Amino acid sequence: MSVDVLVLEWTTELTRDRLVSALISNYLSRYGISVQEGPLQNGRHIIDKVKPKVLLLVNTIGAVTSLEVAKYAKRKCVCVVSLFGEGNFNGDRIEQFVWGHNTQKQVVDHFRLVWSPRALQLLQKSYPELADTSYVAGSVGADNYVIGGGEYLIDQKIKECYQCVVGVGCWNFCLVDELDHRYYGFSEFVGHKEVARIRKDAVLFNGELKSLIKSCPEVLFLIKEHPHKANLKNASGVDDLEHFKNVIFTDKDESIMNCIKSSDIWLTYESTTSLEAWLEGKPTGLLNPTGTKFISNWRSPIYKGQPNFPDAASWKYAISEFIEKGRLPGFAEKCEIRLNLLDDVFGYSDGLNHVRVGNFIISILKGEIPYESSYERIRIKEYLTSKIKNMIWYSSAFIEMLGLWGRIPHFFHRFRVRAWNRKELFSYMDDLNSRQSKYYRKVKGSLDRINVVKVCRDE
Repeated sequence: MSVDVLVLEWTTELTRDRLVSALISNYLSRYGISVQEGPLQNGRHIIDKVKPKVLLLVNTIGAVTSLEVAKYAKRKCVCVVSLFGEGNFNGDRIEQFVWGHNTQKQVVDHFRLVWSPRALQLLQKSYPELADTSYVAGSVGADNYVIGGGEYLIDQKIKECYQCVVGVGCWNFCLVDELDHRYYGFSEFVGHKEVARIRKDAVLFNGELKSLIKSCPEVLFLIKEHPHKANLKNASGVDDLEHFKNVIFTDKDESIMNCIKSSDIWLTYESTTSLEAWLEGKPTGLLNPTGTKFISNWRSPIYKGQPNFPDAASWKYAISEFIEKGRLPGFAEKCEIRLNLLDDVFGYSDGLNHVRVGNFIISILKGEIPYESSYERIRIKEYLTSKIKNMIWYSSAFIEMLGLWGRIPHFFHRFRVRAWNRKELFSYMDDLNSRQSKYYRKVKGSLDRINVVKVCRDE
């Protein structure tokens, strides 16, 4: 058995990465490209089984597992194409954005597609050796908001009990906790004074949000914690809020698109999800208790496109204005800034970034984009690792199906795999395919016309 393209993901749940890969898979399938979806945790075994020509990874540098799978595929002469889960590159943190968990800076892919010309320029400047194999494709995740879709998470009967829904997109305050493995890298970059300030903000953010929730019983708060938070105190700045009747915590794997769609206002401390909310047409605001000016230059300029309400009182007033007049104070005035930020971060906001990625992969399959490959013999250790992980995958999936994880010692939970439901995945992709078809007709009129859109290379 052999397929053209293998797409590996952690889960079939509609996470941010899944929303990206589904668009690309559907587009490729339209052109007769055979596409196989599979679990990243069992990646080596699937590569051996389906023998893909191209491996697509949505966030290669985001985890050690994805890096290992990329290396394995490359050694077996599979062309590896990498996207970036976080593409809003910052010059001072370019190493983290480009390499992530790849601490040895080993090139594990053949091509990498960044979000914007600015991101590509930063990459080329810092790592010229990657220049010839890096391209601009835009943010595929942004396409979902342009194409349309998503589901409302809140039952209509529940929503009718409230005058407004405020979504809270949490920042990962674990970065300033010494117990988190990312602390030392982050603190070295931003400095100890900034760490102390953010720690203070975490406590204040939590306290002001709690006061706001308490003072606004007519408002429902939908809280989406950061997907990579650790189980630490003040990890998201939302401790001790579960008992409030007007608070709903979403599932950790819940689609961010669904969370934003279900909200009337989007509140954050610092998050690229604000950009996604703008594409969805939702007003956003910050809760930065000690102000928006940070000491070091680590912060994304996204904060400039939205107002800051530093405490519960100012947020309460802003929400009241929104309920009464349908506008968030200070938001409309920053429209021009937001438009510039969307182009600067996402590259393109035309809903066709997945087409750019798809056409790039098609060009590889046609032999129009050459790449170097040489087979390397797989070591016995790697072969055995592949077989063991395959056994763990199927064993874990079987235990999941029987609902037995609660009876198994916590030590073994490290081998627990995330949800993988092919039926639900195919159902979602069928629905998405219908929306893609509708959008293609609306934007370009014919698929042939869309097919000429190429990945833009920054010269």
